[in-house]
Amino acid sequence: MHAAGAIDDALFLASDFSTHEERIREHLVVGMAMAHLVLRGMYRERFGRIVIITSISARYAKRGQCGYAAAKAGLEGFTRALALEVAHRGITVNAVAPGLIDTPLVADFVKRLLASEGSLQRTIPVGRLGRSEDVAHLVRFLCSDQAGYITGAVYTVDGGRSLGDTAL
Repeated sequence: MHAAGAIDDALFLASDFSTHEERIREHLVVGMAMAHLVLRGMYRERFGRIVIITSISARYAKRGQCGYAAAKAGLEGFTRALALEVAHRGITVNAVAPGLIDTPLVADFVKRLLASEGSLQRTIPVGRLGRSEDVAHLVRFLCSDQAGYITGAVYTVDGGRSLGDTAL
């Protein structure tokens, strides 16, 4: 599984381009490098599970996240392309796209969101932030034998946030 990075919200033209390059390196390039490192062994064994963590930001734009969103969207494309290349060897490649998960990374964003929206119920239909276990249960399933026929998929874990006008 690959999950990495930081969010450094900054408007594209108001920030140094190197900030966006860094987001792409730490999310997309590192994710591809990790897959490359483990793939030879999986290929030899004719079995493997790769789960890449992306974000709903790959599909639902938010101001100030050009580099982050581009990297996460790139990971989703990479997931599908790699799945095609390695499926014949018993290797599955899937991605999980979390929404707001209760971590230090999103604490400031959640404070701003609550100040503008008033409640989580208004922005997340299930009425709460996600927990790391919400993501971990899906990742565990995707790594199991029961998920051997699932490959190239991107699963959203966001409490329904991306279902309608509450996306971002």
